[in-house]
Amino acid sequence: MYAGINVRSSGASSIYHAFQTSLEKRFSYGLSFLASYTYSKSIDNASLWNNTTVAVTDFRLERGLSTFDTRNRFVGSYTYDLPYGHDRKFGSSSPGWVNAILGEWQTNGIVTIQSGNPLDPTTGLQLSGTQTGTRPDAICNPNNFNHDPSEWFNTACFADNFIGRYGTSGRNIIIGPPTHDFDFALLKKIPLGTEQRYLQFRSEFFNIFNHPNFDNPNVTLSSPSFGKITSAGVQDPRASSRQIQFALRLAF
Repeated sequence: MYAGINVRSSGASSIYHAFQTSLEKRFSYGLSFLASYTYSKSIDNASLWNNTTVAVTDFRLERGLSTFDTRNRFVGSYTYDLPYGHDRKFGSSSPGWVNAILGEWQTNGIVTIQSGNPLDPTTGLQLSGTQTGTRPDAICNPNNFNHDPSEWFNTACFADNFIGRYGTSGRNIIIGPPTHDFDFALLKKIPLGTEQRYLQFRSEFFNIFNHPNFDNPNVTLSSPSFGKITSAGVQDPRASSRQIQFALRLAF
């Protein structure tokens, strides 16, 4: 008499297609930038080495979007020397005290925008007789919905499956929240007698616009919070609420 039998296999497979493009401007006239965009799709039947399957006898039921699939991703960065100061386009003959306040400033920033990752719905119960939670029945597309933290996807698209059979929902059919993040920095170089010796003031703003970036919603049908987002900034720690820091750096 066995409580359960574990079966391990290395028979997973995957496929990935992508379109990638980038635009770069090398540093000149005080400005440089790099922008890149990726449109991709990754499909597999196991995204991690320890993934469990609903039906060990049929891996086709696990065929779906990869857990790490990110359909759209844009990343842009720039560096710009403000054109005022003794060695800049404007203010080359300004008094020393004016240059000390207004000259030698630089800005840089990084913007990241990307789609959410796929999520796998589950009933939270073992209705099929296996040791893994089964997926519910899918009635419609849960992503055709007005996304809101109180109900990120259409929860009415799912229903409990009958005991003894697998649900009709596919793997990873729910798309989680996207990420929007803009980091900005303002720097000031203060010469200290020689070119090699200077003091640098740095002010850095992470997620400067304080754009909300939500964690994934609850995808367990039997949970009271099914479909709800209950936290923010956990999905990607870099995209937490706005953070500001100041620093001084001495170079000699």
